Amino acid sequence: IPKIPYKEQDAYSITGWFKSQLRLEADLQKAGRQVLFSDKGGHLVLGLEKNQLVLELNNGSETAEASASDEIAYDTVTGGEVRPAWNHFAIIKDGGAFKVYLNGSEVISMELPDTELSGTLCVGARQVEGGKANYFNGLVDEIHFYSAALEKSSVQDLYEALPLNKGSETNVALN
Repeated sequence: IPKIPYKEQDAYSITGWFKSQLRLEADLQKAGRQVLFSDKGGHLVLGLEKNQLVLELNNGSETAEASASDEIAYDTVTGGEVRPAWNHFAIIKDGGAFKVYLNGSEVISMELPDTELSGTLCVGARQVEGGKANYFNGLVDEIHFYSAALEKSSVQDLYEALPLNKGSETNVALN
């Protein structure tokens, strides 16, 4: 995404859906960190490691990292096979405070003042000098940017909205 719409904003939200293509939990455990998206400067990186979202922040002089308290969702399909389901995420920045939601629940809360997005935003990989790395082995869909810090109820509404709730058993077209 060439122009980050909220690069210098004090508050913003980024939401979307993701689904890993790694089918077995053991495959996710071996895969290492996969990046859902990052900015060019590495100031904000959202990744997936061992079934958990990981948020990395860097303000130029300090780096912070936190892992989610909950694991991603799985579905059991016909024949009993277990596969990663569609999962909803939201990153909320309000001043120096960051929150990450997974499927409507807050799973990460951390602070790192003076953290701003820089350069372009890369979906599905980490931007590094000379290219990209830590590719996400899966699908990322419906990324939305908001120029305000969404409230918890708004994040939950986005997760539960139909037809966007990709985890809904009644909405088989999206599974």
